[in-house]
Amino acid sequence: MAGLSSALNIAKNALLNFQLATSVISHNVANVNNPSYSRQKAIETTYPPSPSPVGSIGSGSKVEKIIRYFDAFLERNINLKKTDYGLFSASEAGLNILESLFNETQDSGLSKILREFFNAWQNLANYPENLSARTQVIEYGKLIAEGLSTKFQGMKDLETQIGLKLKGMVDNINRLSSQIAELNLQIIARESGGKTANDLRDQRDRLVGELSQLASIQYFETKEGAYNIILGKGFNLVNLGYSWKLEISGTEVYWVGSNGEKVPLTSKEVPSGELGGWLKLLEQLSDSYNYEYVSGTNVLYLGDRPI
Repeated sequence: MAGLSSALNIAKNALLNFQLATSVISHNVANVNNPSYSRQKAIETTYPPSPSPVGSIGSGSKVEKIIRYFDAFLERNINLKKTDYGLFSASEAGLNILESLFNETQDSGLSKILREFFNAWQNLANYPENLSARTQVIEYGKLIAEGLSTKFQGMKDLETQIGLKLKGMVDNINRLSSQIAELNLQIIARESGGKTANDLRDQRDRLVGELSQLASIQYFETKEGAYNIILGKGFNLVNLGYSWKLEISGTEVYWVGSNGEKVPLTSKEVPSGELGGWLKLLEQLSDSYNYEYVSGTNVLYLGDRPI
């Protein structure tokens, strides 16, 4: 009877293994259209054999673990490309706005107004006593002033739009880092008994991919199975179950430390990703002009020279 019981137990375990493997396959098929899902497979191993007078007798098999087909090296390279894509997409969006603002193919372009202005001066030099020539110089001067004022206001409006973009990105970065920290804790708890948390890891890798597009990050996995993430050039963003926050005031973005200290972030600290792209464009706009309020009059400076 002992031999028969052992044989039946081996058969029962084999059926349970097959049932579990079938469930894993069904899970794979159900997620065939899920881009963030990694295929899984049930791995079987043999039970320790039982001793007998004639030697060791096999005790059947068991499902040792469910592995996840995931290439960490490939995923890191994809995330690096996502960071570059975020930088280029932000730069393209900002430059498209500037292109529409400084569209010199239109009749209202500055180049045409400047050309007419200098032609008027040439005409005035030829006929200095002509009242009409003098009037033309004045009128074209007014057009130039209006054109520069319009371009300047358009650049200020672009700054406001960038501020709104940065606000949305800061909120998304804070949300993603908080969710990744929470998933870290869940994965550590799930895998502490030697089990796997494949679906939770898929969710976390998806969030890391989204975060990579928003900002340049570096991340590594700890021995506990958690991701530690560093933003830009050395700013902690996620460590096990703790996440740091970003704040924004106007168009100024800050990293907030554990003790509440605030460090301003520029394109030097965050050189790529959408955040880096918009910060770089914002700095280029700020460098292209200075704006002051002097004696009740708005004064526009190009470089160090007032206009």
